[in-house]
Amino acid sequence: MEKKKAIPAAARKAQTKKLEAQLDKLWSQAVHKRWGERCAWPGCVHVGGILHAHHWMHKSSGKRARWMIENSILLCFFHHIRSVHQMGNTEPIRDVLIERLGRAGFDKLRVDCVGVWKPTLEELENLKDRLERGLE
Repeated sequence: MEKKKAIPAAARKAQTKKLEAQLDKLWSQAVHKRWGERCAWPGCVHVGGILHAHHWMHKSSGKRARWMIENSILLCFFHHIRSVHQMGNTEPIRDVLIERLGRAGFDKLRVDCVGVWKPTLEELENLKDRLERGLE
């Protein structure tokens, strides 16, 4: 069995950055697909146009939160910027996620999203493959 050659730190860092950018794009595409290109804010009828993939648990909560599809909701520009970011009104999207995931699923999401995760290049590649397969 052949040993894998060690990747120099600078090359590994560059490869990680590239994969992270690809994962961000794939995550956003998966969120759009998951929510059917509709704003998920209760009562909103906005379809298509400018829709934003939004993290429920902020991606800085831990790297796992950044690419978990369960940690997502799709919002129109108004509800994303005005209601969530400017007004801080997150209860409606929390309720939508609880409805979609179930209470136990939502509680699991909250636990799974926190903590530090330092993924290997292989883990990032596997995550990329899973997201790509989900878009097929």
